[in-house]
Amino acid sequence: MLLLRRISIAVAVFVPFSLASPVIADTNPEALKVARQILDVTDASDRVNQAFMATMKSLASIIEDANPGKAKEIDEVLDGLLAPVFRKEVAETLQVTSQTYVDNFTLNELKQILAFYQSDVGKKLIERQPAIMQKQGEIGQARGLAVYASIREDLLKALRKKGLQTPPNI
Repeated sequence: MLLLRRISIAVAVFVPFSLASPVIADTNPEALKVARQILDVTDASDRVNQAFMATMKSLASIIEDANPGKAKEIDEVLDGLLAPVFRKEVAETLQVTSQTYVDNFTLNELKQILAFYQSDVGKKLIERQPAIMQKQGEIGQARGLAVYASIREDLLKALRKKGLQTPPNI
């Protein structure tokens, strides 16, 4: 069960990026360049790389669970096979993401967005965004657990009333 959960986590991280189509429509090269600059200044490139590296690390852990003590061999296989694929996929993902900006904003708007992110307040937003997102996640998780705790007994009763088994870990 733990192995299945870990595989699904790895897939959940990788699949959204891999579904992006590498086919790019004809577009204004200047707009595409500005869109890419937005991705670079907002650290999107780093986040995409981190997501792929997290996928590779998770996959390595899954494989190592089945092959204890073989971390070096596993790393060699993954570095040789997956790393080149991931590098290519990162580049294509950033290209497709840049195109998404171009599809949704005019060149002038893209320049304004870039200027904002290059401003002091834009830099502050970029700097603080990870902490803000982490805090939002913590708040969401805490609220979700509180809501679940408030309905848990009613849920269990409703399941039993329908003749359904209640898993021990819910």
